[in-house]
Amino acid sequence: MKPILHGPRMPTDASVATQILYWVLTPVRLFRQRTAVNLVVSYVAMALITITLLLSALMAMILWPQLGQWLQFEEVAIDGYLGEQARAYAQWLDPQRLEVAIEGELDPAEYDRLEADLQAIVAAAVPGFEGAFEESFAFRIAHVAILDMEGMVVASDDPAWIAPGDPVSRFSLGSTRGVTARTLSLDGELDPAWGTLYSMEVANERTSASYPLVMNDGEMAGVLVLEGNPIREVIGGESRIELLRYFGQQFRQVIWYVTIPAIVVAIPFGVWRARSISRRLERMASAADAMAEGELDARIPVRQRDEIGRLAERFNEMAATIEFNERTRRAFISNVSHELRTPLSIIRATVERQLGQTGTLDPAQIASLGVIERESDMLDRMITDLFTLTRIGEQSLRLERKSFDLADLAGEAVAGIRDLAWSQSRVSV
Repeated sequence: MKPILHGPRMPTDASVATQILYWVLTPVRLFRQRTAVNLVVSYVAMALITITLLLSALMAMILWPQLGQWLQFEEVAIDGYLGEQARAYAQWLDPQRLEVAIEGELDPAEYDRLEADLQAIVAAAVPGFEGAFEESFAFRIAHVAILDMEGMVVASDDPAWIAPGDPVSRFSLGSTRGVTARTLSLDGELDPAWGTLYSMEVANERTSASYPLVMNDGEMAGVLVLEGNPIREVIGGESRIELLRYFGQQFRQVIWYVTIPAIVVAIPFGVWRARSISRRLERMASAADAMAEGELDARIPVRQRDEIGRLAERFNEMAATIEFNERTRRAFISNVSHELRTPLSIIRATVERQLGQTGTLDPAQIASLGVIERESDMLDRMITDLFTLTRIGEQSLRLERKSFDLADLAGEAVAGIRDLAWSQSRVSV
């Protein structure tokens, strides 16, 4: 199992079962060996979380109408029948009579009769328009009004809703103001949004419809405006928005069973993955620091064969090469130092023996042997210093500081070359 999970390639002599297991465990192997796969998995997880949050926001707008209004989320449950009713009631009210009322030439009795007709529309009591309603159903129309071409109210079913003489801006519902303004601006032309003369809009589950009052001469005299009741009350059941809210409530109840365990699992998993990667990098940094301090035997344990694992392997190989080269260098210097001491010891012993025979040597010979002796001592110190270099890297060298006479050191160096320099090149030192 371990070679299959950690090996970069499938073994050549693998059995059929091993090959099947190798390909089945390929995602696991890639996840363990490739940091990029880990990142991809993280991005996918982030995408899934983002989708969940978006769905939650959508459900929130459906579940809470106030939030939907704040985000300008329009409801789509519209009473499409209200526009046809506006067309029919405009003909029933008699456009010629409405033109007289708009011009202000209608006598009080006829005006009272017009208001009664508007109230009959709201009460669904218009002859030929009565409908059989269930007790739980509300009438389709809540209010009705007639406006002139200036956008001023001529008559309405309820002055508390909007009174005669009020402008179109006094309508409390935005959809009612919108359809009235659009019909006035179209001036009897078809509404492109609906392909008919009437216009409709919806807000707060209430549909508003307006229809142009066109006279026999083709001129537009005013507008008939209908404002509907909430659609769920009209149909005596639940609208599409209500159904969405119901499903949203179910979704909200279910999402906690999914989201909470996902968060409980995702957070520790993310922390574990982050800490596992950081610990591996910290081990590499610690090994590099140890090598910088001279611990050439520092190594990094390799447990995974992903990019970080391969980097650790290369680091270990580099450290082994450096350690081998350093050990070779120290051994070479130690051997050279030892080999140089043997002939140097012979030279010094010969010089000492010659100097012991003072009766057979003239002063010039004694001086030359003295130079050889001093230079041999200097060479011995240089060999000792060379050997000392091998101990510096081992941090086992103990330095001892002491004072010396610089003039004496310079005099010894000059004395060693004065005679030779004068005899060969006539140079005074």
